[in-house]
Amino acid sequence: MSILQESLAVAEKELKLGLRFKVNFFSSVILNPLMYTVWFGLIYAGFFSFGGKNIAGINPTNVIPFLILGGLANILYRAGYNAFDTKFLAEKFWHTIEATLISPINKISILFGVFFVEMMRIILFIIGGIGIALLFYPTATYKAAIVLLILLLLGLMTIGIGLVKAGFILANENMLAFFQYFNYLIMFLSCFYYPIEALPSWIHPLVILNPVYHGTTIIRDVWFGNPFSMLSFLFVFLTALSSLIFGTLLFSLTWRKLGITG
Repeated sequence: MSILQESLAVAEKELKLGLRFKVNFFSSVILNPLMYTVWFGLIYAGFFSFGGKNIAGINPTNVIPFLILGGLANILYRAGYNAFDTKFLAEKFWHTIEATLISPINKISILFGVFFVEMMRIILFIIGGIGIALLFYPTATYKAAIVLLILLLLGLMTIGIGLVKAGFILANENMLAFFQYFNYLIMFLSCFYYPIEALPSWIHPLVILNPVYHGTTIIRDVWFGNPFSMLSFLFVFLTALSSLIFGTLLFSLTWRKLGITG
């Protein structure tokens, strides 16, 4: 069986499981990004209502698409980062995880199958978000297509990390707290809802090392017609590729060496 066939088989299984609770299946991944978008939107609205004109290039004309594009990047990030641990922990509870992991299905097929399901969950929200951004700040069709491509790369980048996360959590559920704090750190350094200039200068080097920040920044630069660095794009692309390759390898190594406990 080819990787494509295996991936589709995994996707079919995960879709059937997820669609048992349809509202939660489609809404859970967007609740936090939507909440942050609204919160920061109120903060920016308060700033502009008191006479503020500009915050590092953010103004009343572009603030809504700025927040929406950051929210979409956050959705893709969360979809990948949290894609596996809940599923695997549920299978661990059902005592089916061993059968899943020792099956002859390639681990990369599991990764792509789950990624396909995650995209099914959020595709309507992505289309809706881009549509709203177009209403407030129209851009060329090809630019919107590039934005979709970068969003896809962000999802692929973080789903590999999510697979590694799931491997460690299966071995020791105490690791869940570590990965939760790591998630907060990455989100803080990704500038989904604020410009890098809003952070202290001594934090900027840490932000620059974060590939999610580069992906988010490229999305906005493309949409608003600003020049962006090809080095940043290459950084995002290579990180996504490395995440897929090393994520599956490290997950397999973690499972073989540490096993499943609990």
